[in-house]
Amino acid sequence: MNSTEHENQVFKNKNFTAVSFDDAVFTGCVFEDCKLSGNSLRNACMHGVVFKSCKIAGLSFNYLNSMVVDISFNSCDITSSNFSDLKMNKTEFKKCTVFDCDFVNTVLKNADFSSSDLKDSLFHNTDLRAASFEQAVNYNINPEHNNIRKAVFSLPEAVNLLSHLDIRLK
Repeated sequence: MNSTEHENQVFKNKNFTAVSFDDAVFTGCVFEDCKLSGNSLRNACMHGVVFKSCKIAGLSFNYLNSMVVDISFNSCDITSSNFSDLKMNKTEFKKCTVFDCDFVNTVLKNADFSSSDLKDSLFHNTDLRAASFEQAVNYNINPEHNNIRKAVFSLPEAVNLLSHLDIRLK
């Protein structure tokens, strides 16, 4: 990108494939119907950034400047991306496909994954206290290795929480 500081900008229908966002600062920006793939995010800051109906593939969000991570996703297709080691309280992943993404050592208190498909995404040592998984599907969360106190899950998908226990359901 030409500029490193972006404030209250709307990026619509843009293809950002392999564009470097290293050291860029995004404040109050919206990415709508954009394609982001293979972008470098080293030390980038994202505060109040919204992704709407975007296709996101292979991004290492864990390289963001961890002091400022305030992002949300609505109706996005997110694949093979890494959110590990970040503090992302209250982050929204509403109505998204979140396939094969890593959430290792991530703080996601009060996050909202409602109506999202989390197929093959990894949650390990993740703080999911009071997170919402209402109407979410295909999540594989081991309650012994993640903090899920006061998180909200919907039936019948919540039965998946028992899959890590050595039990049989009849």
